Amino acid sequence: MKVFTYTEDARLSAARAVLETHPSIDTRIHLLPIPTKKFLPGEPLCDAFLTRVMAKDLVCGYGIPAALADAVVRRGGRIFEEEADAEFIEENARLTAEATVGYLLAEPKAPCDRTVGIIGYGRIGQALCRMLLFFGAGVRIFTERESVRTALGEAGIESRPIRYEAGTSIDTNGLDLLIQTAPAKIFILDNAPPCPLWNLAAAPYIGEGVAVRQLSALPARICYESGGKALARAVLRALQDNERKTL
Repeated sequence: MKVFTYTEDARLSAARAVLETHPSIDTRIHLLPIPTKKFLPGEPLCDAFLTRVMAKDLVCGYGIPAALADAVVRRGGRIFEEEADAEFIEENARLTAEATVGYLLAEPKAPCDRTVGIIGYGRIGQALCRMLLFFGAGVRIFTERESVRTALGEAGIESRPIRYEAGTSIDTNGLDLLIQTAPAKIFILDNAPPCPLWNLAAAPYIGEGVAVRQLSALPARICYESGGKALARAVLRALQDNERKTL
């Protein structure tokens, strides 16, 4: 069994190490860059990958472009879309939240002496909220969903409505820190927050000139061993699922 990677990504290397020593795997596996949306046919690295793909190989990626998926299938390969694995997404969110809280704990001011705003209440936002409350921080959630704000209010957690649009008004009064988890461009120079801003989404979602601490891709940067093991478990689940379908 052979596992191929195509970038110098410590998380993918950690996943490969787990998979290559797993006793029950006899499938060739390709771990594509995460995210995979820019890994396209016609690019030298992608074309080199495609020359390696053989029938029944498992090709794993996150947000695999349709053109790339079609090229793999034409060569007889199988696709595993990591975005579709709920357990992997949940683990990735937890690791991201843990790493973010680690940054917070390294600062002089303790979480219990802070009020932290969280933009977005998806998996990462939910995990962050739980951890920050555990450490005694005040938390204010910004979300578009009224039903979520109602549920948060019933749980005693402060929340505010938000529009995921550039330049939208944000109630930052009383916040010591603002953490953006939503993949939307909200902050431009006109509404740059007065408190520190940490961005867990991809860099283009913050307007030019806005002061921000960019903390995207934390499982790959900070906790790559844990992230790699989570990815390896997801690949193993995909292999088991493929085996069940062929029985």
